[in-house]
Amino acid sequence: MTQRSIYFFGNGKADGSSELKDLIGGKGASLADMTRAGLNVPPGFTISAQFCEYYYQHERHWPDSLEAEVRASLRRLEEMAGRSFGVGGQPLLVAVRSGAAQSMPGMMDTLLNVGLNPDCVRAMGERTGNPRGAWEAYLHFMAMYARTVRGLDDGTLGRIDRLLSNGVDEFDLALEALAAVEQFKLPTDPWTMLRAAINAVFESWHSERALTYRKHHKIDGLLGTAVNVQMMCPSEVYGVLFTANPVNQAPNIIIESAFGLGEAVVLGRVTPDRFVLDKA
Repeated sequence: MTQRSIYFFGNGKADGSSELKDLIGGKGASLADMTRAGLNVPPGFTISAQFCEYYYQHERHWPDSLEAEVRASLRRLEEMAGRSFGVGGQPLLVAVRSGAAQSMPGMMDTLLNVGLNPDCVRAMGERTGNPRGAWEAYLHFMAMYARTVRGLDDGTLGRIDRLLSNGVDEFDLALEALAAVEQFKLPTDPWTMLRAAINAVFESWHSERALTYRKHHKIDGLLGTAVNVQMMCPSEVYGVLFTANPVNQAPNIIIESAFGLGEAVVLGRVTPDRFVLDKA
């Protein structure tokens, strides 16, 4: 590895920039540039795309140095956020996203709320007075993790999806969540989740849809995908916000929000409420 391994961004400072797009990808470069510009970007770090290349050249293993560097970056993120990763009623949770040097929308994987586990879910429920919402968020995370990391299909996870749409109480949600952890052998240790999520993003570089997309668009010569690990903003309702109408570019702010992860809105797994605000 001839370059820096990890590029941190936060509090107005960033190791990366658009000049390093080949290494940190389009998303990582944009996050770095926006941070440098003083925008209120949640902090995080980008793992160089060189490690995606290394991952495939070395039988899906990390180099010896990478785990220590990711752990150090995570500690730095905890200090900046003032919260501990996957611990307590207001835990640090992270998004783990892909980001190649050339945009490939929707072709690679994303995981949200990585670090969420039964202990912090119980504490979150007590802190917010909304235990059902906390267990519901956990089930959404589990379903995403099981699909993306474990490769389980919709049929296997159908019971979780039905629970989320049937309005059962927090006691039943908790029981089902804990049963699903055992049934699907899902980890509850935050670090184990994070490492598996990073690997899932690397794996998605060679997914059938990503390979087909690159072949169709004649995209070649890239190292692989970088991996962006970024603080999730604490919230009980999630969604997607557009700063302009994505269809006709009208100057509206459009917010689509729902219980569950924003990814559930994007994938059409939930029907969101929509708010259209005049930008002025």
